[in-house]
Amino acid sequence: KLDNVRVHLNTALTEQDVKALDCDVIVLATGGNPFVPPIPGIRDVPTVTAPDVLTKKVTVDGKILIAGGGQTGVECAYMLMGEGYDVSIIEMLPMLGSDEEQLTHMTIMPKLEEMGLKSFVSHQILKVNANSVQAKDLTTGEEVELSFDTLITSLGTRPETTLLDAVKASGKPYHVVGDAVQAGNIRAA
Repeated sequence: KLDNVRVHLNTALTEQDVKALDCDVIVLATGGNPFVPPIPGIRDVPTVTAPDVLTKKVTVDGKILIAGGGQTGVECAYMLMGEGYDVSIIEMLPMLGSDEEQLTHMTIMPKLEEMGLKSFVSHQILKVNANSVQAKDLTTGEEVELSFDTLITSLGTRPETTLLDAVKASGKPYHVVGDAVQAGNIRAA
């Protein structure tokens, strides 16, 4: 409502727009994008992201497999299991939710166990098929196949910096903030 603030909603900013900005300082707060690692087949099957599931932007169906057992993956599993879904998580690290705040981790993990979460820690996804992933147990070397109806990716976030070169070239003072610098959570912020 301030006279000196102009808000443009539902407007994509282009490099040309950055050049034309009439401002004193630029704050680049473009956030991040879901990381999709180069796993064979992962781009060939329909997937949804954990943030989109958590915010109800998408719906899921049937047996759920969450690829990535960090904070977001664990919280997504908790929500979906509370809704009655059959959920499994696969994670390369030896522990689920290792980036989660300690008290939350100590509270949520026993609840997930009680609810029947199937977890595959220390497992690396080797290939994604139409309704399953092939994975390798990093402790034993054994390979397993995990089936799903919905594959949810929760494999991290990478900064969205598409406009950074244009911002730098503008010659105006600028600040890059939030996930546009490094993905994090509220604790990191």
